[in-house]
Amino acid sequence: MMRTADQRIRILELYAGIGGMRFGLEGYVSRIQQDDGSTRRSPAAISVTAVDISPHAKEVYDYNFPGEHSKNVDVRALRDEEFDVWLLTMSPPCQPFTRNGNGRDVLDFRCESFLHILERLERLDRVPQHIVMENVQGFETSDAHSRFIAVMRKRGYMLTEYLLNPVDFGYPNSRLRYYLTGKLVIPGHAAAPEYFGPYQPLMERTLRSTGNSSPRKTLQEYLLDGQPWGNPEVNLQASFAVPIETCEKYLMVMDVKHPESDTTNCFTSNYGRYLKGAGSVFCPLSEQEFEVLCRKYVAADTTEERRTCVAAMKLRYFTPVEVALLMGFPNSFLNLLQLALGTFDGQRL
Repeated sequence: MMRTADQRIRILELYAGIGGMRFGLEGYVSRIQQDDGSTRRSPAAISVTAVDISPHAKEVYDYNFPGEHSKNVDVRALRDEEFDVWLLTMSPPCQPFTRNGNGRDVLDFRCESFLHILERLERLDRVPQHIVMENVQGFETSDAHSRFIAVMRKRGYMLTEYLLNPVDFGYPNSRLRYYLTGKLVIPGHAAAPEYFGPYQPLMERTLRSTGNSSPRKTLQEYLLDGQPWGNPEVNLQASFAVPIETCEKYLMVMDVKHPESDTTNCFTSNYGRYLKGAGSVFCPLSEQEFEVLCRKYVAADTTEERRTCVAAMKLRYFTPVEVALLMGFPNSFLNLLQLALGTFDGQRL
C-alpha cells in the first residue's frame, strides 16, 4: 500500500471538481484494513492530492477539505512520481461523449487531457494500485473507452464496470453514470490481456436490474422549505422563480416535479440557462392541482388569463443546496452552499 512518510495512504484525485469523489472516500477510508489486520477509522489515514483546472471548484473543495493538498492546474502538468499512489480517481470531461457535446469522442479537444493520462499510464514505471473512474453513460461505447480498457489490461488491472443511477440508491434523481474500478494484480506483466482472457463488453448492470435497489424517497425530504438547515431569510420562491415569460414559452417542454415526486431529471451545467433537457423545475402544488392549472392555461383566451395560470403554478428552479442533496452530497457539505445562497451567488457552484 502506497503511504506517505507518516504512514498515510496516498490518493491522487484528478478532475476533482467540488469534491464528490472525495466525500465518497470519507465513508470508505474508515473501513480500510491495515496491513496487520486492524482497521484504522480516521480520515487522517489518507493523504489526498486533488487536481482541477477550475479555480471556483478548487475554492469549494478547499473549504470542505481544509488541509488537503489541492492544485489548480491542468492534469497534464503533473509529474510522473505523483501517479505512484494507492488509489487514482478521475472524472474526465463528459462532453465528448454526450449528444449535446456533439459526441466527437477522441476528436474533441476536451478529451485531450484524458488521452494524455492514458499515455502516461501506459509508460509509467510505477502505476496506481487501484483506479476508480466515472463518466457519463455513452462513454462505454466510445473509442476513448476502448483505449482506456486496452491500457488498463495491458498494465495488469482486473476491471469491473458498472452503470449506476442515484434513483437505485434511494435518491430522487435520475443520473445514469458509468463507473470503472481497477485493481492492479499483475504489475508489469506484458501478457496481462492474455492472462485475463477476452474482454467482456459492459452490459447494462444496474442495481434495479439485479433487484438490489433501495426504496425511493420523495422530493419533500430534499427541499429547503421548512428544513432546519434551510435559510429562513431567503425567499426561495422569489429568488429562484422561473420567470413568467419563460414559463409561457417553455411550459409544455418543462419537466415539472412536485413534493410527492420520487425522481428528477439529470441536472446539467446548463441548468438555469436552458429548460429543455437541463434539469427539472419544482412546483409546490400537488400534481393534480398543477394539471388543473395546465388545462386552464391551454383553454385560456387571453395573455392575461394564461399569465394568471402560470403565476398560480409557482414554478421555481431547484436551489444549489437542493441539487447537491439530490446528488448525494452529505449535509456537512451545505455550509458553503448555504453561504452562497445567502448572497444569491450559489448558481456558479
